[in-house]
Amino acid sequence: MPEATVSTKSESDNSLYAGAIATAVVGLLPYVNVFILPAYVIGGFVAVRYATQARGRSLLFKDAAKLGFLSTFLGTLCAVLLVDLIWLFSDYQLWQKQNADLMLAIFGSFMSSVAMDAMRDAFAQQAVKPFQWYIFLMQVAVNAFFCGIFGTLSGVIAVKIFRPRSASAN
Repeated sequence: MPEATVSTKSESDNSLYAGAIATAVVGLLPYVNVFILPAYVIGGFVAVRYATQARGRSLLFKDAAKLGFLSTFLGTLCAVLLVDLIWLFSDYQLWQKQNADLMLAIFGSFMSSVAMDAMRDAFAQQAVKPFQWYIFLMQVAVNAFFCGIFGTLSGVIAVKIFRPRSASAN
């Protein structure tokens, strides 16, 4: 009996790792990381698909939701850590220019010119002296929020999509 418990634990861990890796890879892709929703959806789908295949039976909704959240949270956390470690040690922020340009374009549609000038100045100062810990903590908090929404939903949707086919249907 303990062997079945160990293999089930290992299958859950493997599916969690597969979803986290998929989330991190998609989250690190340039220009895809701007619209991060695909990372949450793909990570949750991969984790649930892997768990369903490993067990040969469908997951409970609560297990799929938990797996979707945890896999996307760990994957985005790894991606954020990787990007921020590169930033910390090599003083180079991946895709900094693209991210700053995107944010200026978004906020430029509804902010005043004085606020936009202040924002441009803040981006210029950030390029010289970044506030790394504040940005890191903000990224983790935002990721946890979005993982709670989209990672959980993708896990629940994936359990319906990747339900194993019954033998009588074949």
